[in-house]
Amino acid sequence: MTTPAVPRPAPPSLARQVRLHAGRQATRLLADRAALIGVIFAPVLYFLGFYLPLQGAMRAQGINYAQYIGPALVAQSCIFTAMASASALAEDAKAGLLRRVASMPVSRWGPLLGRLLVDVACGWIGAATAVGIAALVGFRFATIAGVLGFALVVAAFTAVLGVLFVAVALRAADPSAAAEALLVPQLLMLMLSTAFIPADGFPAWLRPVVLWQPVSPVLDALRGFAAGAPGAAALVTASVWCVVLGGLGAVLCLRAPRAVA
Repeated sequence: MTTPAVPRPAPPSLARQVRLHAGRQATRLLADRAALIGVIFAPVLYFLGFYLPLQGAMRAQGINYAQYIGPALVAQSCIFTAMASASALAEDAKAGLLRRVASMPVSRWGPLLGRLLVDVACGWIGAATAVGIAALVGFRFATIAGVLGFALVVAAFTAVLGVLFVAVALRAADPSAAAEALLVPQLLMLMLSTAFIPADGFPAWLRPVVLWQPVSPVLDALRGFAAGAPGAAALVTASVWCVVLGGLGAVLCLRAPRAVA
């Protein structure tokens, strides 16, 4: 007499997997005081480093520097959040967690999407901190619709950078080293942009790079939403960059070995 085979339980749905991974990442973040402090207080350090020494010179040029630097602090927070996500994934890879998840009958997208949900939440927290700091010296939103558009840009920029930085960590032989190596490009993205000074402050030969690299159009969109509504060119360019960066990150994730992705 044969024993009837016991059917295997169905794997959890993708939505449940995403919720489980998001909950794990949120719990982990709340327990990691250093990362949490970084997300919240990094904008404070950038504010002190740029607003205090530059606001007088910008006022002389007719620029309301509180209104100008607010979105820069927000973009910096988005980048910092994506960096922290890549570093956390590197730790998971080193501990073998990703290999264990990859051996299970679950979607490879569950961990990534769960991580992105937490990244977007962290991006909004960092953005709220940055806006609060800038508001102390005069930053204001012109309309409620502008606040919503501003929040959508923050979510999109944080998500696409999160996908891209995580993909770089996944594709590297040493995810920890890759996460650390991202420090240089993220600094260049900020410094060679219109984050802290207008494009006119750069040498003429460097201005095309400053104006067309990803951060500057995103800043134009954020500043436009803060003022009421961005121009069509700024919004289209920022959207194109988000699609390109997000698509590149998704392709790299798909090509990453399943043992680590």
